[in-house]
Amino acid sequence: MNNEDLIKIAETDIRASKILYDNKLYTQALFYFQQSVEKVSKYIGLQMACISESMLKNISHDPTKVFAKMFYCIKLSSTSPC
Repeated sequence: MNNEDLIKIAETDIRASKILYDNKLYTQALFYFQQSVEKVSKYIGLQMACISESMLKNISHDPTKVFAKMFYCIKLSSTSPC
């Protein structure tokens, strides 16, 4: 899965979440919302070059791993590029 695939699928997930929410299927809506957050966080991490595609499998379904890498990257960027 490449970077552009991630954002396209995230957009689909968020649309599904909205439809499910509007139909009072809250648990399912939350699931697809969370899926969207995972993909968007990976997309941003890849765009910032704080993570690589080879790291995606290790990150799995844990966006906090991406956020940790982004914070580290931002901290480093104050003294040097990522």
